[in-house]
Amino acid sequence: MILLVIPSIKLNNISINDIDLYVKAEYFNPASSVKDRLAVSIIENAESRNQLKKVKLLLKLRAEIQELG
Repeated sequence: MILLVIPSIKLNNISINDIDLYVKAEYFNPASSVKDRLAVSIIENAESRNQLKKVKLLLKLRAEIQELG
């Protein structure tokens, strides 16, 4: 599988229970899966901030991705 770099954008003007909300700049997507790239972006962002709790996050992401699917 080839994953392209599709930027995610933090929405600063929307606050839901103190949760950071990100959206994907889908206009960069030529045809690949939204779910794959969004999950990778979330994981990489958490890793870069040393906030990744690998097992819990990956299981949660998998469940959420399946709900989208």
